Amino acid sequence: MRNKVRYIFVFVILALLLSLYMQMCSSVTYNNLSILGGWGLIQILLSLYSWKKLTGTVFVPYVVFLGAAYIFTFGQSFLYVFDAVSEERDLLNEISYQTIFRAQYITLLFLNFFHVGAICSISCKQEKFNSYVFSDEERYCEKMQLKGIRAVGWLFVLFSTIPFVIESVRKYVVVSVLGYGGLYGGEVNIGVNNIVSILAQYFIPGLICLLMVYSGLVKKIIVGILLLYVLFLLYLGGRSDAVVIMSVLLLYYHICVRPFTTRQFVVLACVAYFFVSALAIIADTRSDASRDFVQQFFEKQDGNAFTEALSEMGGSMFPLAQTMELVPQMYDYRYGSSYLYAFTSVIPNMGFWDLHPAMKYGNLGDWLQKVLHLNYGPGFSIVAECYINFGYYGFVFMILLGFVFAKIFNISQMKKINPLLILLSLLFCFLVTKTVRNSFLATVRSLFYYILPIYLIVVYYYKGRIIKLRRS
Repeated sequence: MRNKVRYIFVFVILALLLSLYMQMCSSVTYNNLSILGGWGLIQILLSLYSWKKLTGTVFVPYVVFLGAAYIFTFGQSFLYVFDAVSEERDLLNEISYQTIFRAQYITLLFLNFFHVGAICSISCKQEKFNSYVFSDEERYCEKMQLKGIRAVGWLFVLFSTIPFVIESVRKYVVVSVLGYGGLYGGEVNIGVNNIVSILAQYFIPGLICLLMVYSGLVKKIIVGILLLYVLFLLYLGGRSDAVVIMSVLLLYYHICVRPFTTRQFVVLACVAYFFVSALAIIADTRSDASRDFVQQFFEKQDGNAFTEALSEMGGSMFPLAQTMELVPQMYDYRYGSSYLYAFTSVIPNMGFWDLHPAMKYGNLGDWLQKVLHLNYGPGFSIVAECYINFGYYGFVFMILLGFVFAKIFNISQMKKINPLLILLSLLFCFLVTKTVRNSFLATVRSLFYYILPIYLIVVYYYKGRIIKLRRS
């Protein structure tokens, strides 16, 4: 408990110093942007260090989510420190120094307090795990949970396989003919209008469920299918989904099979460098089906492919910067309404509305696109949505988000005897991590359509077996 308070105090002091520096800067130069970029590097490293000290591990779904949040909402600012932002993708080409500086401040402040909320969620009891002795009933619960996970995994895979194949073929044809824009240029659908697409999205969660319970040849087949799907996604231009699936596979191996050694982490870091560099090439080739990826990859190996990829991903600060220019000068704060409307997405639009309330008020990426008259979807971000609802006071809500997300994401030692909680953490990572550059709407849909059904089915399955055992 004392360590938790100590780290919370450190992050609060860091936030106060950041606010003081913000007030001292009357005129903003590139040097100020670089200083806040370095500040961000210190803040994320301190976040990782504190998490390691408090939980004993650093490679868990929460850290993957936190890292994604920093890369997408603050990635270009990291590169300002080294003057390495891609000229083509630099937000300074269209946004003023002053606006970027304010966006940097809000991002650092909000992510700081997001981590404070995460620290508050850490249980002090996990240190006592090594001396804890599990009862026969707890071991039996673990066994029944695995059977329930296997049942729900096969259920999801069986009813989603045909829709998944249909959707994959459709996407392949569209991208082959029209390029990336033909696949990702449309609006997000909410409701039952696209039933095949909805059912297809249960296939990968079903495979992750089966991955938790099988070993040997079956496990290798499941991993093989997931890796092939990653390659397919990269061909389609769906880089976020591909990266998240790879992250989930690595998390699964590290947590459920064998922890990575320091040497293995170094090897993974080297592989990640080339993988991220490849993402930059995909970003250039995905909009034109005639461009050759292999040729582009070798032509761009001049040392800047990696920084170009980070520049492109870090461009997700754009929604926050533009929102800060519009709100509250031209539009009022939402005061939490976008979060509330996001929960209406669990109600299918069966003729009740011309346009679903979640789509109208909760899909902020579409709102920004229409307001700025853009011919592409800018997306949104976890930081931008918190700002548009609560302004500078959004850091209070970020504490709540950090607490809730970390409770689900964190895989403590105590959870390792509970395969259902591990599964939910991995699935939440798969479904929610990419929403760092989207609206809260996607998080609600993930919780209600995937996480909650799996939890209820498995709990009903294994608790029913335990009740029968006790009665007998």
